[in-house]
Amino acid sequence: MTNQSAVIAVVIRDSQANIVRAAAQLVLQTEALVAEALAIRFGLIQAKSLTSGAIICESDASLMVKALSSSLSSCPWPLSNIHKDCNLLISGFESVEFLWTTNFADHNLAKWCRLSNSLGVIDISKVPNLVFLNGEEWSDSA
Repeated sequence: MTNQSAVIAVVIRDSQANIVRAAAQLVLQTEALVAEALAIRFGLIQAKSLTSGAIICESDASLMVKALSSSLSSCPWPLSNIHKDCNLLISGFESVEFLWTTNFADHNLAKWCRLSNSLGVIDISKVPNLVFLNGEEWSDSA
């Protein structure tokens, strides 16, 4: 992992908020907005491998959430290809709702994965429980 890359991560929960998958991926991207958009796409890919039913996609990338909730014309140019990919993925679900929210769990998991050199589908039993708390930022010194 280099300074020219970022780790993106997703936490997928069922309707009772139980974690059903955690996954991380290295992207050769340092632009935060693009990395956040890639994380949404990665989340849709991971969700698609689990279901084709209705899903809710939560993200703190408000610009991308707004863009995916409307037309491609409202999407900034650097995100347009990711938006197109997401729309293709969305068409494979019964329904998709995008919500803007603070999202510490995904950020915490990305940080933990970078520190532990863990990528791909993550064995959640090996991740400290504090990483998945959605109300606060995790620190490896905790």
